[in-house]
Amino acid sequence: MRDRLNVPASGESSLSFRLESEPHELAALYHDEDHFVFLDSSRVGSDQGRFSTLAWSPEAVFRSKGFRIDIRRSGLWRRVAGDPMEELQRLLSERDDSADGELAGGAIGYLGYDLFRVFEHYDGLSSVDDLALPDSCLAFFDTILVFDHDRKSWSVTGRNPELFETKIREILARVQSPRPPADFSAPASAGIRSESNMSREQYLRSVERVLDHIAAGDIYQLNLSQRFSRPLTVAPFDVFTTLRGVSPSFYGAYLNCGDHIVISSSPELFLRRRGDMIETRPIKGTRPRGRTPEEDRAFESELLDSEKEKAELAMIVDLERNDLGRICAYGAVEVSDRRYIDRLPTLLHTVAAVRGRLRPDVTAVDILRATFPGGSISGCPKIRAIEIIDSLEPNWRHVYTGAIGFIGFNGEMILNIAIRTLLATGGRIYYQVGGGIVADSIPDAEFSETLQKAAAIETAIATAESSHRTGRAAR
Repeated sequence: MRDRLNVPASGESSLSFRLESEPHELAALYHDEDHFVFLDSSRVGSDQGRFSTLAWSPEAVFRSKGFRIDIRRSGLWRRVAGDPMEELQRLLSERDDSADGELAGGAIGYLGYDLFRVFEHYDGLSSVDDLALPDSCLAFFDTILVFDHDRKSWSVTGRNPELFETKIREILARVQSPRPPADFSAPASAGIRSESNMSREQYLRSVERVLDHIAAGDIYQLNLSQRFSRPLTVAPFDVFTTLRGVSPSFYGAYLNCGDHIVISSSPELFLRRRGDMIETRPIKGTRPRGRTPEEDRAFESELLDSEKEKAELAMIVDLERNDLGRICAYGAVEVSDRRYIDRLPTLLHTVAAVRGRLRPDVTAVDILRATFPGGSISGCPKIRAIEIIDSLEPNWRHVYTGAIGFIGFNGEMILNIAIRTLLATGGRIYYQVGGGIVADSIPDAEFSETLQKAAAIETAIATAESSHRTGRAAR
């Protein structure tokens, strides 16, 4: 192994070094560490997938549940009551890092969809919080490990340059140490079937209910989902490894939150802030990939020509323009790309890009209050759509359709929409899939779309289980 320190004059907030390991290989060595986080760009070749980020042993941990907040520092937990977003902004503002670059230090983790309850007042909510997990979990890091996929280079960034060399030497020692053989003593069960929290008939009836609301003028569009779960018989990191192989993404993630683990292979950008610019890229419209180039082109044409898919994306673009308009300068929001096709390994999507220039002094929490949860996975108008979702989906969504990513001490931000996302807790693994319902939606087609989206996740879990049974680590 030729890993070594290789320190150029790169400024005081980062230090580069040579490491032969790829980001996911290094993640395999650290995934059990205290609040290990990995923001994984397994799909490269674009500015969206340029960096992968790893960190562990945070300086602080922030968890919230409703208006109850738990903060850990120096190994000790402290509980306070209040607005979790105000407390989050206070923690971010403790460090004045306005001069630092992107990924120079900040909070990494998730904001669950059900945080919507602290942003607005809602009436008559009835879905069940059966998992009883935090609404949010964010770990605060002064030192972060970054891989630049364009330059194929590693660097350690943060606020304490005197610790950089110590951190790098510890990493090199870990990489060069022989690894113990994988333990396959616990047998994985073959033939396990995932269970949904809604039967096919329930889902179809729910789609019909949404169509009734649309006909009555309550809403224009709504994202309806179902949640699958099954016993967890393999290591969560092995599922993550197979998922990133089956469905590589710009915005993948593995978050070790202690009592639960979040795995994501999301293709959708929720928010990216650089300086005074903010961007979102909503996805609406899905088709499977073809088995041949000709079939692929036919599905693309079908997707682009679909009036339903055009209308669905157009409505969400208008919603996102309105959300960004709440925090951007007057006249500074634009649709930079109205509709393009994103070709994933298993699916085709249509995507738009909306950008804006922020007003001065807008904080990270100001941005979240204006935009959360994302319009592409709630509906339009948003508040009424969320109320209807809650009446039709039996359980809280938790991290699904929330956001995963990075909020920097310097104000920089990059968050995904937490789709293609799994949650491991209590000996089970959960994942949720859905689709947008508009006036001309066909219930059977909407149900089939959820199964298409679930297929890559099912493949990843089955592959991890198969590797476990045959004694091969899926790493």
